[in-house]
Order: sequence, then structure tokens, then C-alpha cells
Amino acid sequence: MKSTASFLFLLLLIPCFSQAQETDEQNFLYLQGTLKAEKDKSTISYANIYIKGQPLGTTSNTEGKWSLTIEGHYAQDTLVLSAIGYREGTFSVDEYLRKNGKTVFLNDTVYHLVDVFITSIPAKEIISMAIRNINKNYSIKPYMLQGFCRTPFNENGKYVRLLE
Repeated sequence: MKSTASFLFLLLLIPCFSQAQETDEQNFLYLQGTLKAEKDKSTISYANIYIKGQPLGTTSNTEGKWSLTIEGHYAQDTLVLSAIGYREGTFSVDEYLRKNGKTVFLNDTVYHLVDVFITSIPAKEIISMAIRNINKNYSIKPYMLQGFCRTPFNENGKYVRLLE
């Protein structure tokens, strides 16, 4: 009798778990696309794609393709697509999901850099600077260093031991 009651109880719980799983799957948004240059339609590799102000992002592969799965409450946030040498592309997540073609074209941009002059310092001056800064660069007081090291041992494709 006790096992029958347990079985019925478990049988009643199954719909609850399956419904919870369904709602979890519905709360995610799947973003994907391809990045190309506006000028020559070439793909943009290794670009950054992220949700502005959030720790969520990915990069495009060598073919310019990317995908990002985010939670549904980020639908009103801004999707940013950026790469070195190109202007940033920004969309709201909702706007991007409604977009028919998932290929985004970025315009190239030119960065103007300030001139840099490199000069040499004589060896005697470098040595005298090092001597003057010994107290800054090397601690005279004893100190304790804390670290962590982990070494996995692998034999025939299987991990057999972990040394910490």
C-alpha cells in the first residue's frame, strides 16, 4: 500500500516538472546572424557581440557567423556588434529579432592615431634609475605568497588523478 501511494504521488508530480521545464525554455531568446563589411560584403571575423551593460556576449567565427542565447527579460536591452576598424552596430534585442535578414553590415571607420616618438636612453641612465627604484620595486619586509596549483594526470585519454 505504501509503495502504491508513493507511485501515485510521483505520478502527480511529473506534470508539474514538465510544465516548469516548458516555461523555462520559453523564457530564452536565441539570437544568431552573420556580420559583413558594407563596403565589399566580406565577412567580419572575431567581432564582439554583446548585450550593452550586461556580462553576456560572444564572438563571430571566421565566417562572420555568431549565436547568443539570452534570457527573455533582456528583450528591451541593446545588442551591440563591434569590430576593430568598423563602426558599432546597435539594435534593441526585440528589433533584431523582428529583422528579416539576420546579416548585419558594418561600415568601416578610420582611426587617427597621435604620432609617437621613440628615443633611446643610455645604459648608464637605465642602471641608475633601477638603483634609485630598488625600494619601490623590491619589498624589504618579508611577505607570504598564497597560490593555487592543480595538475590533472591523464592516461590513455582518461583522467586518473588530480593533484592540488
